[in-house]
Amino acid sequence: GALWAGSTKVLSLLSVLGFVLSTEASLTEELPGLFQTGLAFASFLSFLLCAAEYAIRTAAQRRGIQAGYTSSLMSFVDLLAFLPEMVLVSVKIGPGVADAARSAMIIARLLKLERFFRGFYVFKRLASENRVVFLATGLVAAVLLVICSTMLYLLERGNPNEAMRRYYSSVPAAMWITMLNLSGECPLVDYAQGGRWITAIMGLLAVGFFTVPFGLMSGGFEEYLEDSEEASDTRPADPRPAVQVAKDPVKMKLLEMLHGSFGSVNPPAQAVIFERVSISVTLLSVSQTMFGSLLDARDPDTWQWKLDSLLEQSCVAFFTFEFLLRLFTAPADPCYWSRRRYLLSPCGIIDLLTVGPYYLSQCSNSSFKALRGLARLADDFDEELRLLRVLRLGVLDNYIPSVRLLKRDRKRPAVKKELAVAGFVGGVIWLSAACGLWLAERWDPQEPEQRERFGSVLSALPFTLVHLTGDYPLVDYTLPSKAIHCIMMVLTQGFIAVPAGILANGFKKETLEVAAAQ
Repeated sequence: GALWAGSTKVLSLLSVLGFVLSTEASLTEELPGLFQTGLAFASFLSFLLCAAEYAIRTAAQRRGIQAGYTSSLMSFVDLLAFLPEMVLVSVKIGPGVADAARSAMIIARLLKLERFFRGFYVFKRLASENRVVFLATGLVAAVLLVICSTMLYLLERGNPNEAMRRYYSSVPAAMWITMLNLSGECPLVDYAQGGRWITAIMGLLAVGFFTVPFGLMSGGFEEYLEDSEEASDTRPADPRPAVQVAKDPVKMKLLEMLHGSFGSVNPPAQAVIFERVSISVTLLSVSQTMFGSLLDARDPDTWQWKLDSLLEQSCVAFFTFEFLLRLFTAPADPCYWSRRRYLLSPCGIIDLLTVGPYYLSQCSNSSFKALRGLARLADDFDEELRLLRVLRLGVLDNYIPSVRLLKRDRKRPAVKKELAVAGFVGGVIWLSAACGLWLAERWDPQEPEQRERFGSVLSALPFTLVHLTGDYPLVDYTLPSKAIHCIMMVLTQGFIAVPAGILANGFKKETLEVAAAQ
């Protein structure tokens, strides 16, 4: 039941983490031995769990409980989740094949979570419902790719730039860069006159047609999740117990001022004034912090340093005043109910981080040894601590509650489910692509920089994520890597941005609800 599901999720994720970290040799030398032992033990438990689950499901089929299991795709995934480990232990295999087997095993363990998220089921449904559209648009995309690749080959094979000629030495070679161009990316610029015009026309007319197939997949996936949300969209009740707060008229008056004008039809004048002053001082402090990092502004003999010091003291004084007001009114504020809750909240922590270092730096002559030590520490890391004032931008949520609206949206069960499903699909795609590029690129004899970039799964993950967002700052890949990128562009590109789209749609809904309530 729930224990089996929870164990499968936790052990699968821990085994993935252990595998990713084990591919980075420099990192494994620095990690504590106990931590590495724990990950290895979790991977062993995951192996036992996967083997036991496969045996139980196979036995259930023999008794007629789970008919057709061994012929299903999930049966293959379950088998792949533990069988490579048994083979690697009993048979000596080369490092390349062994790494490929481990990668497949780890991805299979992650895919086992499909039983709980049902994310890839949507792929099958979309492919079935839109197969005619996919065939038609896929044919158009293939025709565009062949025609544009041929034209660029004819125009660029005589390019005086040797690097450009290398990418267009043949029609098959030209297809790689042309596919990137048709997907909306233009990593090369030194084209001949004819190539420039073809590339520009491709960007203007052909990109929209070429990207239709993978736009249908990612758009259909997000639409499916949104339909599921609308069918079960209920806002959960607040689980926190109701707290009776004493109505102190002084504190209530101050709270009106501190809450600003957002959400109020006729806000009091002092609330509007305080809100504008607080926003202005915050922006001034952030600007002063950024420009204060200039060397001239840090020289105490210049007027820039004196101005910087004056601005710092003025901003710290206002932030201290605001902090004390919020601390005083916290027991009457329904967002906190107590001063302790306020101090432990993100807003209270930011307030302390942005004013505390300044006051600590003034304690260098204190009679308390601990304060003198903290003052020296504050002086040693003065520039780093000053940059913490950039966090004051987060406090603007008190007046323009963007973060609060996102938190409200994330509390909806339907949105939680959407994010979980989209995150699962995106995570599997991301890890699978990174493992594929790691296996293909770390042996590249022509590009030593590529071998370094993709020397481990951990180092390949950020580059893979960049490519999944549609950006291609790197193009010099081996043939197997190019095949992986083609699959990424045609089938998976755009899925990685689905969680951000879900949050953006939820933020829009919450904003409209607040506006309607006003």
